[in-house]
Amino acid sequence: MPDPRLVVVEVTAEGLSVPHIVDLDIDELEEAQWFCPQGTIEVRFSSDPVENPFPGDGSYQAPAGGSCVSGEPVNGKPWRSYKYSIIVTTSETPSRVLTLDPRVRMVSRIRFRPV
Repeated sequence: MPDPRLVVVEVTAEGLSVPHIVDLDIDELEEAQWFCPQGTIEVRFSSDPVENPFPGDGSYQAPAGGSCVSGEPVNGKPWRSYKYSIIVTTSETPSRVLTLDPRVRMVSRIRFRPV
């Protein structure tokens, strides 16, 4: 199993900066690891297994400077993308709560992309 794919979430003057789509190799059971150095982070997928490629309830949390890992994809379908929400509460005073809704896409080198 490969190391988790690191997704760095940065707080900027405009809000959050994170890749809009993160590709994970479903054949390698690649996991995502979210990290935000400037605040606590919460990652939320739908609790519906059809809309959440990962095990559990789809909610992951980490303290400022920490990271959270998705686990291996168990419900993911090749070439499908899944929307999730990132919520960051900054460590600054006063703190800010910032949100963004990017996507994770399951990719496959073995299974062909549907046309």
